[in-house]
Amino acid sequence: CRRRGIACALLGELVNQLSERGSHILRLEVRESNVPAIALYKSMGFAQLGLRKNYYRNPKENALILGKEWEI
Repeated sequence: CRRRGIACALLGELVNQLSERGSHILRLEVRESNVPAIALYKSMGFAQLGLRKNYYRNPKENALILGKEWEI
């Protein structure tokens, strides 16, 4: 079901729900090699906040920490 807008709609609804509950930031971790997911998150306004070295195992890989902030 890739490239149908489903993930964008789900993330948009998550941001709406968080905003209604008073949150103004969403953070997540993603494998450094997951280029399609990173592209999706960046297209939705997420920015890289940090890096967790060797966070994942099997295979060992870094995790990117991404975040998005919005006004309440």
